Formats: sequence, C-alpha cells, structure tokens
Amino acid sequence: KQETLNLFFGETRPNFIANNFEQWKQYWNKHNFGQCMIKSSEIYSLAANGIPHEYRASMWLCLSGALNKASIHPKNYYQQILEINKDRQSNAIDEIDKDVSRSLPEYSWYHTNEGLASLKRVLVAYSWHNPIIGYCQSMNMVCGMLLMLMKEKHAFWILCCICEDLIPEYYNNEMIGSLIDKEIFEKLLEQYFPQIKNHFDTFRMPISLITLPWLLCCFIGATKTTITMKILDWFFVRGRIGLFQIGLAIFKIKQYELLETTDPDALVTVFKSPIDLDCDQLFKIATKDFGKLPLKKIKEMYNAQKHEIIVDITKELIKKHGTN
Repeated sequence: KQETLNLFFGETRPNFIANNFEQWKQYWNKHNFGQCMIKSSEIYSLAANGIPHEYRASMWLCLSGALNKASIHPKNYYQQILEINKDRQSNAIDEIDKDVSRSLPEYSWYHTNEGLASLKRVLVAYSWHNPIIGYCQSMNMVCGMLLMLMKEKHAFWILCCICEDLIPEYYNNEMIGSLIDKEIFEKLLEQYFPQIKNHFDTFRMPISLITLPWLLCCFIGATKTTITMKILDWFFVRGRIGLFQIGLAIFKIKQYELLETTDPDALVTVFKSPIDLDCDQLFKIATKDFGKLPLKKIKEMYNAQKHEIIVDITKELIKKHGTN
C-alpha cells in the first residue's frame, strides 16, 4: 500500500511542499488544528494549492466534519457495528461483493485480498450504520480512495459525512441529489459555455454521460491521482459547489478541443480517463472564473429541481403500482 502511494506522490515538487506547508502552518497557528479548527476565508486559497500530503488525512477528517460526527458516537463504534452484524447478510452486502473487486483497478492495493477485505469492511459497516442508503455504486470508488490515505475507522467516518452531509441524497435509492446536481451543472454549463451545450445537443449526446460519474465519484478515476487528491482537498473545503467549479474549469480547458470534434465518439475521447490536465491551470480557473458562483441562485435551482424530480418519481410510482 505504501509503495503504491510512493509511486503516485514521489514526484511532488519539494519546494512546493515546503512553501505550501509553511502557509498551512501559519493558518493552523492562527485558527487551530483538528476538531477546533476555524474554517476562515483564507482556507479557500490554501486549498487551491493543495494540502500537504502528510497532513491530508488529518485535514480531511477535520474539514469533512468526521471528527465531530465520530465524537457523538461510542469510541469503538466502527468495530462494534461490524461485530454486531458479522453473521448477517443483506442486499447491500450482495451489491458490495459485486463492486469491491472492480474498485480502483489502477491501484495494486486493490489487487490484494487485504485491500479488498478492508474496502468491503468499511462499505459493509456503513450499510448497517445507515440502512436507508445502504450501498450505492460509486461509494466504493470514494471509499477506496479514502483508504489509500487512512485507517478504516477514519475512512468510515468521512464516508458518513460525504453521504449524509456534504452531498446528501447522492447515494440513496432514487439518487435524487446527484440527479438534481447534474441538472444544475448542465444549466451552469449552458450559462457559461452555450456553444459547448449546443455542440452536445447537435450530436444528441447527453452531457450527463460525462458529468454524472464526475459528481458521483467526486472526480475519482477521472483525473490523475495527484490532481484527484487536490480536487478532494477542494471538495472538503467548498462542498458540492466545489464539484461544479472543478467541472466547469475542466470544460473551459477543453472547450476548443470539444468544439473541434466532428462526431460523438470524439466528444467522449476528450474526457477519456485520466483527463489530460494541467493542475495549476485547473485550480487557477476554478478559483478565478468560478470561485464566486451564484450560491443563492443555485440553492433556488436545487429546490425547484428537487420538486420536479420528486413529482416525476411519484408519477412513476403511481403508474407502476396504481393509486392504492
């Protein structure tokens, strides 16, 4: 596992680490570290340059709210929930068994029995912790990335915060949250890049084929690992709005390449994983061009879109099961 991490992070620039660490150190001295850390506006510019890798796991625990969530549960809650339910079976576990071996195949850690067992334990524990969500595809990708940096119990609590607080309703049966956000993202894309939206429409290709996996997986698997880690730094600071900002920045970087495509297959190829991106350029654009998205308008769009989706789901249920 450590060899895998060294493979991906060994090439990080030493001067960048030193300068970035000093900036974070100053922030921690001013605003504390850990559960008591204050998240001030300064943290946005720091997140754009990434969290020093050796402090990344600790900061994700803090920024996600996982430390607070864990503190209101028994100390050994993760181990307890696994032990209490060790002889039980569920539909969620059946689905987890199908997906575990397909999680992050580029990492050698998940080609080992130890790695697969670790990932399964966290996902199973969460399915018992929150049976309303249970398990949904893409959670394995998110959890798999967390486990590359931290212990199982810490990955478990961050997964809880992602599913329940940061991007709520993304992973429930109807996936309402992710369906809403893909619609919002498409509206933002049309607002900022109408030519791109028209180009996709010309080929009758849904933009959601590209954007929905980005949202559900928080860009895990879409970009190189070093960039993905920084995107997650950004996400834990900015929340779901951060996913919109990164997505819009990627479309801006790729806009001319997209508009030059002459068939649907070429459109998909532009975003073939891992997407070829310059990390500094990506976060510069996300900050400068999309750092101040209209939050009030997005909230209004979210509420309106949620109403529409719930009405549609209700109609489908009535159609399927009748008025009774």
